Amino acid sequence: MKKKNVLIVCIIIAVILVVLTFITNYIDKGRVSTGHEPKFTIKIVSDGGNKVTYWGLGYKVVRYPSVSPNEPYKNNLGVKMGSWFMKYELSDYKNVKIELLMDEKTIEVDKKRDVEFIVSLLRDSKYIHELCDGINTHKIIIDDEVYYLKESCAEIQKGKKQAKLSKEDLNSLLKIINDYSKVDENNKKDAEIIETITTTFETYYKMSDGTWQMNGNSYKYRLEITGRMPSAVVDSTFVYLSNIKDISFQRAYLAAGLSSSTVDYFSAEDAVFVDYFNVE
Repeated sequence: MKKKNVLIVCIIIAVILVVLTFITNYIDKGRVSTGHEPKFTIKIVSDGGNKVTYWGLGYKVVRYPSVSPNEPYKNNLGVKMGSWFMKYELSDYKNVKIELLMDEKTIEVDKKRDVEFIVSLLRDSKYIHELCDGINTHKIIIDDEVYYLKESCAEIQKGKKQAKLSKEDLNSLLKIINDYSKVDENNKKDAEIIETITTTFETYYKMSDGTWQMNGNSYKYRLEITGRMPSAVVDSTFVYLSNIKDISFQRAYLAAGLSSSTVDYFSAEDAVFVDYFNVE
């Protein structure tokens, strides 16, 4: 009788765990696909804050922050959800060129998080389905492999097979394409890189039109913000590329990775931390 009761309890626990795994996986998948932090996970920060892993019941989410693990979740350089055994590292790609076959033009995607999304989507999709009758609308080349997006079928073709795209992935890909398609090509050609600056933290560019660029974002100002942090014995300077004309010293050092509150960080479009040094 005791063995039977133990068996029943084990079965009930197993059923509960299976149900919880399904529910939490479903909810967190929806959150991650819409740019929100997973909820039913344990958060582990590693690699000096450059990598965040969220462990759930039978799944995990790997995230690479742009500055700090405490910054807003949407500022990720790359994020991917999969099983506990999933391996995910950022690619070395700086840009991805997409040929718009219907418009007979080519766009260059150069924001790191957009590049990572496209590369990850193309590499990780399962090309097991037969070709549909849809028209090839976009052409993308990664690692000398040619991919065709069939927008009407919501599928990507590689060779003689296709991979089906979820509604979320298709909409995200089309949004990236549409956003870059709206860029004024004439303005893009006017500005050229006149200087490449590499610091301990980032590489960014000075443009011929007086602006600054990094990871595909353009900034009006390069700010050197100097002051003394609490308990420090010397002044420190934080360097930002920014579309905000004035940034306080307190906000500068907090947003450089020293704050645990997301409200202290900037969006990548507003400002980005690029360098730091002490003032002797």
